[in-house]
This record gives sequence, C-alpha cells and structure tokens, in this order.
Amino acid sequence: MESRGGQLGGVIGGIVSSTSRLPALPRLVMEVPARIRVSQGVVEGMVIHKVEPTYPLRARQARIQDEVVLAAIISQEGTIHNLQLVSGHPILIPAALQAVQQWRYRPYLLNGEAVEVETTILCDFPVRELVACRSAQLWLWGCKMEKEHTYRVTAWWTSGQTGLTKSESAPNAVHFTAPPQFGGMEGRRTPEDLLLSAVASCFTPTFHAVAGGAKFEYTDLEVEVEGTVDKEQTGYCFTRIVIRPGLMISDEQEQMRASGLLKQTKSLCLVTRAVATAQEFEPRVGVGRMV
Repeated sequence: MESRGGQLGGVIGGIVSSTSRLPALPRLVMEVPARIRVSQGVVEGMVIHKVEPTYPLRARQARIQDEVVLAAIISQEGTIHNLQLVSGHPILIPAALQAVQQWRYRPYLLNGEAVEVETTILCDFPVRELVACRSAQLWLWGCKMEKEHTYRVTAWWTSGQTGLTKSESAPNAVHFTAPPQFGGMEGRRTPEDLLLSAVASCFTPTFHAVAGGAKFEYTDLEVEVEGTVDKEQTGYCFTRIVIRPGLMISDEQEQMRASGLLKQTKSLCLVTRAVATAQEFEPRVGVGRMV
C-alpha cells in the first residue's frame, strides 16, 4: 500500500528496502588464453602478405611437385614465430622456410583481444613455375620442336688487328678489333665485348619467355655483364663473368618471385650454358697468293 508521502509501505516496502542493502553480484569476466589452436583453413584467410617460394633448380629439373607442411606460431602482431618442419621433400624445405618466414597475418581476436595462434601452414610449390620453365624451353627449342638448330658466323681480317664479322641472320657486318690493351683500335667492338653482349642479349629474351610462361608482369629489364680477363700460365682467359640483371616490377609483393624467375633464366639461357661447354676446334689451312 502506498503512503501519502509516496513511499512504499507494508510488506512490499520492507522487501524492497531489504534487497537494496544486498551486496552487488560479482561481474563475470572471461579469461582470454595467451595462445589457441586454429585450423590451417582459418589461418589461410588471415594472410595479408604472402611471399611465393622460389622453385629450386634441382626440383624443377627432377619435376618435383610437392607441398611442405610446417608448424608455426603466429604472434599477436601477425608475424611467424617458431617455424618447425612437419613434412616435405628435402629439396623444397629450405625455400619453403625462407618464404613462409616472411608471411604476415591479421591478428586473431578472441573476445576483442589479440592472441597467439598455433597452427599448420602448407607451402605449395605451384605448378606454374614448372609451366614457366617448360614454356621457356619450348620457345628456345622452337615451336616445331626441332632437335637441332645451326647458327653460323664468319669473320674476315681486314688490316692490323681489325676485321669484320657477319652472321647468316643479319645482312650488316660488324667491325671488330683487338682490345686497345693488346694494340687494337679505339672505338670498335672487341671479341670480348661481343662475347659479353651475347650473354646479355640472350638473357633478355629468355627472361621474357620465362615471365610469359609464369604470367609474370614486369615494366623494364636491363642486363649488365662484366668479364674479367687474367693472365695465367696457359695465356689470357676469362676468369670471372658477372651477370647483373636489373628488373623493374610494379608490385612490391612479387619481389621474391621475380628473383626466382631471374635465377631460372640464368639456368636456361643458351649462351651462359655454352660458356662452360667443351669446345671443338676444326682448323683449315689453304694455300694461295694475293693477286
């Protein structure tokens, strides 16, 4: 019953008055674990930066296609910690570890707080890299897959230590000279220049074929080749050839893949492979008089 003062009275008023003096119930707080286990499929959707593994040359040559399984802990910041091998082909493992260590993830939130994640990561070596290798080989071998191609050049002595060289594929001859250090003329190509030019000019179209097979886009490529000639007991010879390809791409995340394709090009370039090839010598001597 309500009193004139507007306050509860009687039994009901006594109950309300007594309950208002009870202590407040404790607030239930969920404890957030420091680390939880998350499936590989869920973690895949958390990737924000992924570096593709570089396909090892030996694996490509042996046509090894496999995935490397790794156990890892993803930190609260999304970086990889404590990367451990679970399974995978031995040839592919180093490349997988190097690539996955650079992957980055969105933080995993539990009750609004970031926690560490224990998970499994699959690092797959995509077939497209083998396809790129095969595409480049098809380009190098010709569309009709002939087993053999023959190229021929001819060089003529003109005077002193100079001459001309001409190939069957181009109508114009090229003037050449011995290097100035050996008494040749200034301002003309030397045999050493032509050799290094062959390496650089072979590398450029070979990379274009490799990139095309891999569906890889780039904006520019410049190849610098430097050779060092030293005098040894048997005479002067090249002791060092350095190939410096400079590749420009628009996507920063493709840098590791670009490096892998450049290395692949080095292994496919015909001229770089020929430098270490055994040479055959077939001299001819003719007898005649100048008229």
